Amino acid sequence: MFSRTFVRQFYTWKDWSGVGTTLRAWRSKSPDSPAQALLEALYWQAYAWHGRGGGYAGSVPPEGWELFRERMAKARARLEDAKAVAGNCPLWHSTYIDVLIDSNVARDRLDAAYDDAVKAFPESQQIHFSMSRAKQRKWGGAPGEYERFARRAAGLSQRSEGGAMYARLFWIRDYDDEFEFGRPGDPDWKLMKAGFEDMLRRFPDQVHNRNKYASYACRANDRDTYLKQRQELEDAIEDEQWPESWKVDVCDRRMAKNTDSGPVQKK
Repeated sequence: MFSRTFVRQFYTWKDWSGVGTTLRAWRSKSPDSPAQALLEALYWQAYAWHGRGGGYAGSVPPEGWELFRERMAKARARLEDAKAVAGNCPLWHSTYIDVLIDSNVARDRLDAAYDDAVKAFPESQQIHFSMSRAKQRKWGGAPGEYERFARRAAGLSQRSEGGAMYARLFWIRDYDDEFEFGRPGDPDWKLMKAGFEDMLRRFPDQVHNRNKYASYACRANDRDTYLKQRQELEDAIEDEQWPESWKVDVCDRRMAKNTDSGPVQKK
C-alpha cells in the first residue's frame, strides 16, 4: 500500500518538478532515511513511465525512450546507493526487481537480485509478484517458465502461505495472460486448487478469494469444486473476479449441462 499510494499520488498531483524538489530537500535533511530512499526511487520509476507513456513500444518516440532510460537509471542508482539503509525492507527488493525489469537488464542479473531477495524474505508476496512479471511470455519468459517459477515461489513461501502462492501468482497475471488448463506451461489445477484451499483455511471470510476460486474451478471444468464454492457464495458475487468470457451465469450454465441436477442451486 505504501508504494501504490504514493505512485498514485505522483500521477494525481502532476507536479513532477515540485515533488522532485521536495524529495531532494528531504534527502538533504535525512540522508539515511529508508522511506525517503524508497520514495525517491518510486518517483523516478513513475517519472520514467510518465516520459515513455503507456503505449506499445513501437509507438514511443526516441525522445520518450531517452527519458525512460535516464529516469529509470536514476531509480536504480538511488536504490543501489540506499541498500545499506533500506535493504532490510522487502519493499526495497521488490522495487529493485521492478526497476531491473524495466531497465531490461540481463536475465542473470535479474535472477541474482531475486535470489538475494528471497534469501532474506522468502515469504514476501510482493517480491514474488514483482519477479513474476519477468517470467511472462510477453516479457521474454520461455514456455513453461512461469509455471516452474510459481512452483518454486510456493515452495519458498510454504511456511506462511501453504500452497497459496502458486494460486496467487497465476491470479495476479491472469489479467495480462489468460491462462487455461491442460496445456503445457499452464497452471496445474491440482496445485492451484490446493492453493485456494489453503487461502480459504487462512481467510475463510474473504469473499473475493472464494469468487476467484469458483471462477477457476469453472474454467478447469471441476464441477464438484465449482458447485461447492458457488453454493457458499450464494449472492455474494464479485463480478471483477470473473473473466469476461467466464462470468458467473456462463459458469452456472456450463456446470449444469449434461447433468440431472438442473441449474446450479443456492443454499
